[in-house]
Amino acid sequence: MAEGAVKENRMGTGSIWKLLLVIGVPSIVSLAVNSLYNIIDTLFVSRMSPSAGVSTAALTALGYAFPVQMIMVGIAVGVGVGANAAISRALGEGNKEKADRISGNSLFIGLVIYAVFLIFGATPLVDLYVRIYRSADANVINYTVTYLRICCCLSVFHIYFCLYEKILQATGKSFLNMISLVTGCAINIALDPVFISVLDLGIMGAAVATVLGQAISFGLNLTFHLRFNREIGNSLKFWKPSGEIQREIFRVGFSAIVSQILLSLMTIIMGVFLTKVDNAFFWVEENETYAASYSSAYSTFYKVQQFAFMLVFGLRSAVISITSYNHGRGYKKRVKETLGFGFLYGLVLMVVCVIIVETAARPLVGLFADGFAEGYDSLGAYVSTLDICEKAAKIIGISFLFAGANILFESVFQALDSGGYSLIVSLCRQAVFLIPIVAVATSLMVKRGSRDLEWLIWASFSISEAATVVIAAFLFWRTYRKKVLSMEERESFPREVFEDAENS
Repeated sequence: MAEGAVKENRMGTGSIWKLLLVIGVPSIVSLAVNSLYNIIDTLFVSRMSPSAGVSTAALTALGYAFPVQMIMVGIAVGVGVGANAAISRALGEGNKEKADRISGNSLFIGLVIYAVFLIFGATPLVDLYVRIYRSADANVINYTVTYLRICCCLSVFHIYFCLYEKILQATGKSFLNMISLVTGCAINIALDPVFISVLDLGIMGAAVATVLGQAISFGLNLTFHLRFNREIGNSLKFWKPSGEIQREIFRVGFSAIVSQILLSLMTIIMGVFLTKVDNAFFWVEENETYAASYSSAYSTFYKVQQFAFMLVFGLRSAVISITSYNHGRGYKKRVKETLGFGFLYGLVLMVVCVIIVETAARPLVGLFADGFAEGYDSLGAYVSTLDICEKAAKIIGISFLFAGANILFESVFQALDSGGYSLIVSLCRQAVFLIPIVAVATSLMVKRGSRDLEWLIWASFSISEAATVVIAAFLFWRTYRKKVLSMEERESFPREVFEDAENS
């Protein structure tokens, strides 16, 4: 028994509430730090010029570039999520060779992902993308193209960092990934002021500093995987493409990829709608700049919002790994405990985030105030991007409670091989309810020549998330009844036997 116990991963033996913390907290820290890359760039870019017009243009450019970065990372993370769940399940079933092949195939797919974004960044496709926004500011267009070319052409580091991150998480080694990401982010923080201000490279410097930080994170993750991830084989023979293996990866990963692409498309569509309002109310022809900017306000708060969501995304990674492993082993009780504690922890995290945003919205968005424009709109009223951003933060902040639940519902569907339901939740959150409301609100504002429906733009997020929770809860109960309650309980290894065997 002791001999078999040595092969049992701690995800099948440890206390669930502790495992979610041990695996989840490093993932939370890692993803939160990961989201800091763009926030840090935004912070330094907002201070890169004494000219408010230049700073506002640079901030808007980062907002325009952000969806492409999210699509890039989303596809890599989606493949990683699929590999994570499949590897955990294979290890739970005791099938190491299959786990090796899943890991290798996910890394092969990484080459394809990089090729796509290399082509995008090195060709006129990036220019075509920027034209979607129809910005009247030439600086915004030039800054966006410059930033995206560098980040896309050198995206290989971040793509493979994301893949190795999920492979490490699949075996419960989130702490090592956290070390990699924190180190890379620290380097980015140190290099941003050097490249942006000291060397006067502006937004180009922000992109170079970001890529260098990502390269360091990738190098560390690769080292940790090769040295400590003994459960996974590293032979190049496992990279050989297998349709069967890749279908298993995408069966779960596809919904995560589509979810991230939908989120990015939603951000692009929001940018298009808000730029239309900016052009109608804030464009000052004689100065060739904006008096204020809904686009800049939204894209800035969006990064703060994503930082909050990364807390739940980190918890989601732990829920997927632990649930997939124990479901594969047949440990019904442990699956139920994982879901219960997962939702409890998620609720606590989102309540804390809502309290912070509602009580400290202005200080949070005020960090970027140096790059916010202010002046008189076309109606003669004085407007401030900072005021717009603060109002957006307080209204959108309420949606965090519903969004946290929806993100965790998606994780349960992915862990239990019900990716289709995860896709439905993503579509409802980011398209079905949200986009029509924003489209109507912005169109009426422009048509009526009044900004009185501004509140509805921001409230659309809470409306969308709340409506989706109802649908997600129904789908969750169907999945839970079919895939958890119907399981036959299998006795797990006694924890003390595992620990004694591991220490011997």
